[in-house]
Formats: sequence, C-alpha cells, structure tokens
Amino acid sequence: VAALPSLDPPGANRPGRAPKAWKRRRDHAVQATMLFGGLKVAEAIGLHVDEVEDSFSELPIRLKISPEDKHDTSYEHETIVHGYGADALRRWLIERLAVDAKGERVLKGDLVFPGNDQGKPMSKVTLWRQVKETFARAGIDVNRSGGRTLRNTFAKRRLESGAKAGELKDELGLALERSAADYKLTRVTPDPTE
Repeated sequence: VAALPSLDPPGANRPGRAPKAWKRRRDHAVQATMLFGGLKVAEAIGLHVDEVEDSFSELPIRLKISPEDKHDTSYEHETIVHGYGADALRRWLIERLAVDAKGERVLKGDLVFPGNDQGKPMSKVTLWRQVKETFARAGIDVNRSGGRTLRNTFAKRRLESGAKAGELKDELGLALERSAADYKLTRVTPDPTE
C-alpha cells in the first residue's frame, strides 16, 4: 500500500482544468480497489459510478458489478471493498465527482476510473504499467506483476481469513466454485538466494 502512486497534488490547479496529477490519484484508487475488492482489470476499467453503493458512509463500499463495458467473461456479482481500499476509493470519488463553477463535472463521463478528463476508458496497458511500477517501488519481484496479482492477493487473503470457496466465487464473479478453491492451492515459494 505504501508503494501505491502518490496522493499529493503537485501545486495549485488552473481554473476550469482538471486537477493536476489526478491520474496519479486515480491510479492509487484503482489499485487499492482491486487489492481490497478483488476486481478484474476489465471490471476496474469498466466500473461505472452507479455500480458503487454506500460510498460516503464510513463502512466498506459495496460494488454491484454488471457485465456492461467489461470483458465478455464478467458475470453480474457483488463485492465489498474493505479497509484501506474503501478509504482510497472514497477519497477518489470525492475528487472524481467534483463539479466546476458551472455545476459540471470536471472529469466527464460515468466511469469511476476514466482514462482522460473527457471520460474515455483507461487502457489495460496503462493499468498494467502502473501496477508494475507499484510492485517495483515496493521491491516485489514476481513473474506476473499486473492487475491479476492484486486480484489474486485479495482472493488469497479472503480464504486465509476464513471465507469459503462458495463465498469467494460470488465475490470474484467466478462461474465455478472450483475456480475459487484453486486459490487455496497457490503457494508463494521464497527465493532460496535471499
């Protein structure tokens, strides 16, 4: 979490323009949401504002994922973004939904994590690059350090905290319970040279 992109703005914003460094704060929030909510890359990129519930209470945030604007393997499901992920998503939504003096959103569109200030979807490559940079800053070297690693970490932590494979199947939007059970079989093997 400490290696996520910075939340600090680099200085004053210009009137009528998107806040400076908003993409860094978006990248922070999307990665935290994936890590603490178990989203697929396509689900994070295609997440709509109306799929986020209870975002301004102090509780975890419920996401009602629909297949719209996601990958064709996405299923309708609900997941809960817990802890730090909920806090990061909440902070981002305050900025994401901000309006200018005319009452118009500064960041257009209805995607939670837009690719540009006009609301275009973020590219998978952008998210992949940002996640790789986060892993590099954290000093974590894994074969596949992309968004899927964040989802896998969420799944593994849920099972270790006592969630059943059926619960995890529902939270991750998987088609089969055995797919969720496979996360129990995953082991991280320490590097013998360290």
